Amino acid sequence: MLGTQTAAVVRFTTAVTTTLTALGLLAAIALAVPADSATAGRQRASKLAGHYRGHNRGGRSVSFDVTGVKPKIKNFSIAVDVECWNDFDNDGQSDRLVAQITGFKGKVRKDGGFDIYYAPDDDTEFEFSGTIDDRKAKVDAIVGGTFNADGTPDPAGPYQCDSWGARYRAKQA
Repeated sequence: MLGTQTAAVVRFTTAVTTTLTALGLLAAIALAVPADSATAGRQRASKLAGHYRGHNRGGRSVSFDVTGVKPKIKNFSIAVDVECWNDFDNDGQSDRLVAQITGFKGKVRKDGGFDIYYAPDDDTEFEFSGTIDDRKAKVDAIVGGTFNADGTPDPAGPYQCDSWGARYRAKQA
C-alpha cells in the first residue's frame, strides 16, 4: 500500500513540476516579446517614415518629411494658388500669386492624421490638414495673409491674399 501512495505522490509531483515549468516558459516568452502597443507604434512609425512629395490638380507642389518613433512632420513645404484683393496690374481683376509656404512641422496622430495650424495675427492663417496611410498622403491647404510679389509670406507685404482650399496628393519618395 505504501508503494501505491509513493507512486501517486511521484505522479502528482511530476504533474505540478511540469505545469510550473510550462508556466515559467510562458512567462519568459511574454517578457521577451515587446508589448503589442510598442510593437505597433514602431511598425506604424517605420511605415510612415520618409520623404513625401506630390502635387494638386493644378500642378502645385507639396513635400514634407516624416521622422521619429512618435511620427512628426518636418520641412513641410507647399505652393498654393491664392487670389489677392489687389489689382496692382490694373487689369480690372484681382491679382493672383503662388504662395510659397515652407518650414512648418507638426505631429502625426495614431490614426495617421495631422493638423498644422498657424495664425500669428488677424490677417494671417495657414491651415494644413491631412492623412498618411499606406505610404500615401492627402493634404488639404487653406492659406490667407499678406505676401510679397514672389509669393513669400510677409506681414508687411503689399498683397493681401486668400486661397479657397486645395487638395494635394503625395507619395513616399
